[in-house]
Amino acid sequence: DWYPFDAAAEATVAVIAERARRVAGPILELGIGTGRLALPLARQGFDVRGIDASAAMTARLAAKPGADAIAVTVGDMAAVEVPRRPDEPVAPACSVVFCASNTFFGILEPGAQAACLGRCRAVLAPGGCVIVAAFVPPEVPLADADVTIRSMSVDEVVLSVARRDPVRQRIEGHYISLTDAGTRLRPYAIRYATVAELDDAAADAGLTLVERWADWSGTPFHDEAADHVSVYGVVEA
Repeated sequence: DWYPFDAAAEATVAVIAERARRVAGPILELGIGTGRLALPLARQGFDVRGIDASAAMTARLAAKPGADAIAVTVGDMAAVEVPRRPDEPVAPACSVVFCASNTFFGILEPGAQAACLGRCRAVLAPGGCVIVAAFVPPEVPLADADVTIRSMSVDEVVLSVARRDPVRQRIEGHYISLTDAGTRLRPYAIRYATVAELDDAAADAGLTLVERWADWSGTPFHDEAADHVSVYGVVEA
């Protein structure tokens, strides 16, 4: 897995679990991947469901112990269709819908990002919340292209190669894993948004910002924060 289960992941699971205990209904992860966050939540007894566009990633999830407790759909996460279990005529409303690790930015059109938030709102149970975690775009655009070291160990080096379009707020690139066994590429494309743009899109969807932190540990958000964890609730009529 490209993202380890580390202290930050533990904090992520703790926040989602705390929120889910407040409201009845399943937890829905957009971009569930290999289950790095979903499996620990399921082990705590939560009804966890997920959507991911990658059949390969969800196959890796399905091969892990405990995966049979998680309902997964392979498809467009922006559609926000809650996976149903075999005995359910309709999918239940969700206590928490969350999208971690910049995954929300994988929705490449601003209109689609806004529509996704609207569909998140539609599947929430009363009192439920939507959580989006992502990086904060720098005010001064970065270089148009660069190569950086993402991680390095005794047996692997992972490079990040990125090309940026600040006008369209798009970044395309590859994570390149170099090992004795060979080279592995992981391409990606994202369309980033500022926190103000996310808040506006959420408001248009009938959601309002409840809390925002600089990380999953609850560090207060500030002007220099590199990341944000934003919790949205339903606007009361």
